Amino acid sequence: MKNWDLYWKTNQSLGTFGTAEGVLGIPTSLANHWRQVFHRYTDAGEIRMLDVGTGNGVLPFIACSQLNNLNDIVAIDLANIDPLNTITDSQITQVLQSVKFLGNTSIENTQLPANSFNLITSNFAIEYADLEIALPEVWRLLTPGGEFYAVMHSPDSVSYQDSITGLKVIDNLLNEMQIFNALESMFSEPVSVSQALRKKLFSSLTQYRGSISGSEEVLWLEQQLVKIADICICHQKSDFATGKQKLALYKNHTLALFERLTQQIKASRPRPELEKLLGSIANDEYQLQPLSLEQESVATLLVISKPK
Repeated sequence: MKNWDLYWKTNQSLGTFGTAEGVLGIPTSLANHWRQVFHRYTDAGEIRMLDVGTGNGVLPFIACSQLNNLNDIVAIDLANIDPLNTITDSQITQVLQSVKFLGNTSIENTQLPANSFNLITSNFAIEYADLEIALPEVWRLLTPGGEFYAVMHSPDSVSYQDSITGLKVIDNLLNEMQIFNALESMFSEPVSVSQALRKKLFSSLTQYRGSISGSEEVLWLEQQLVKIADICICHQKSDFATGKQKLALYKNHTLALFERLTQQIKASRPRPELEKLLGSIANDEYQLQPLSLEQESVATLLVISKPK
């Protein structure tokens, strides 16, 4: 969880896809999907909303920007989040002022009153929890007639396959090539030796790059190579202090990324497993289906409706 604490404290985007996807931190197609979801509640009367695994508050931001009938909105995350003090864009924090953010709060045990919310949402979040505990808690928190709407990681999605590829590349760098040890050796050995080590590392990386052909695997490796090359350039220029700093950052970032990818793959539950679990919790009061955006399977869509 420390990795997620650091991620949200140092990231100016609101969602888990990072600043590459703009300030919201999620793809435009996914943001538009959530806008369509919230549009259904425009004339639904008073809305009391809970967002699960909120991060820096991407769904509360979209909801607050769109709905005028939000009476109460609570956003929880197991990480130590503090979006109102993390995000520096005043236009964003102004929109989020009405949101009650609760960090270090698990959906398995929210300690919030029962029947508190008529809309509960989750964007690639609740599947990281123990669903045998988390889903009954969602049911307890829903008001009669309330809905839980979740976009969840799926083993059939393109992001799952991308995570598998990324994990393969990083695992190869860490375990087969021992990239951390190789880089650290450059800064610990005498100059004459370290120069030879740098050339050997460059040769090994070039050979690895030439051994792969899949475009996604190449992309993952090239993202790593940019950071490794930056460290090697510092060494080549004898700027050892800067090189060591960049190496430390690279290690922290890579290990955190490895952990996040591992968690995402583990959180991608097969549909039969979800159906078995849902049948014992929500009976037939749920919908479970693939979510496709821009003609690609991106997630599993789960909607639970609590009877009035």
